[in-house]
Amino acid sequence: MGLEPCRWVLAARPGKELKVSDFALEAFTPPELRDGEVRVRIEHHTVAPGVRAKLMEKTYEDMVQVGEPIPGNGVGVVEASRHPDFAPGDPVCGFLGWASVAVLPGRTLEKLDPGLFGGGVPTSAAVGVLGMAGLTAYFGLLRIGRLQAGETVLVSSAAGAVGSLVGQIARIHDCEVIGVAGSDGKCADILANSGYDAAVNYRARPDLAAAIRDARPEGVDVFFDNVGGDTLNAGFANLRTFGRIVVCGAMSRYDGGDAGVMPALKPGMRQTVQAFVTPDFAADFPAARLQLAKWLREGKLKHRPTVIPGIERAAEAFVGQFNGETGPRPIVSVD
Repeated sequence: MGLEPCRWVLAARPGKELKVSDFALEAFTPPELRDGEVRVRIEHHTVAPGVRAKLMEKTYEDMVQVGEPIPGNGVGVVEASRHPDFAPGDPVCGFLGWASVAVLPGRTLEKLDPGLFGGGVPTSAAVGVLGMAGLTAYFGLLRIGRLQAGETVLVSSAAGAVGSLVGQIARIHDCEVIGVAGSDGKCADILANSGYDAAVNYRARPDLAAAIRDARPEGVDVFFDNVGGDTLNAGFANLRTFGRIVVCGAMSRYDGGDAGVMPALKPGMRQTVQAFVTPDFAADFPAARLQLAKWLREGKLKHRPTVIPGIERAAEAFVGQFNGETGPRPIVSVD
């Protein structure tokens, strides 16, 4: 579509098997700016797996309807503004969607702090380690999981954008980390690059609970779960006394699977299970980003997205995450 403004919309309600044809790339004319609005030229946007839930049902946000734009985090530059806090040229991030241009209220945007970027920290990190993936890993593990130094952490979907950062943050806190991933290649990746001490390929070990037990016979203190279903059950089976389960995602449900039915909690085990959504912690985002950026500059965290060139490949990249065709942690470079 060249330089013509374009965006992805939902073309058909996805079935059990997600298809590229469920999406359509269309040209559109951005509306004229009203008072308080900003027009942003988007440089990178995410194709996060969690978007799939919004295509199928109402979550903590409204379900995306057929014909509506696909939501997603993005980073870009202000082209025009009728909001007093933004001027042309300002770098910003927010829920910009899968698009080349977005017009939205300035109150929904965040101007990038120049102190966070530079010195080896690219602006694409605003939709990676300094974006929702990094914030989700940070608050999920430290606030919901109440991580303590020296504990053992289990992470499902460990090679994903969130899981790869959970492993690194756990290592920063001197914890042992075990990852569950879907291929030998992904297991090798998290061992080499994401701080993991052990990795389990769930496709190679059908009895996942036993595989986790083999990796850590003493059990785990925190289980950061992005999957649900049988994976949730397997992690729960290995949870120690006073253990905590952080319910971040339920990818098993996206293909019509079970969300998981854990055995009843035993009072004597004093375990907790808590779900969360990252916007709950919005007031603390600036402080969290400062800490994440500090770790990034110190080399304790890595920003390693798979950059997909061209907005026309966004749907392909999104669908590819669910069948193993897309590389780990994809973001789309719009131009």
